[in-house]
Amino acid sequence: MKGKSFANSKEANEFWEMIKLPPNIVYAEWEKLSKEEKIQWLANEYFSNPSEATNTIKQYWNSDEKLQQLHDEFIENTITNFYLPIRLSCVIIIWVEL
Repeated sequence: MKGKSFANSKEANEFWEMIKLPPNIVYAEWEKLSKEEKIQWLANEYFSNPSEATNTIKQYWNSDEKLQQLHDEFIENTITNFYLPIRLSCVIIIWVEL
């Protein structure tokens, strides 16, 4: 899409239609919402218990505000963190010479 704005493209319109954004929220307005406002909107639109959804989203935030800010600024429109479990395992290889 070099030289073409995603915000005004057919793909963007299809995306917003797919996630069922109401017509009164357009991409430019969504970008202006604060992190809290985006969370509230998502919780109210897509969850039967918005309060519980909001709490679940926020429980993944880092308690260190500076570190959380790094997460938030890493990519636009961040609403929470996704922790990926990382496992280390020891593998013991026994070489047998025949």
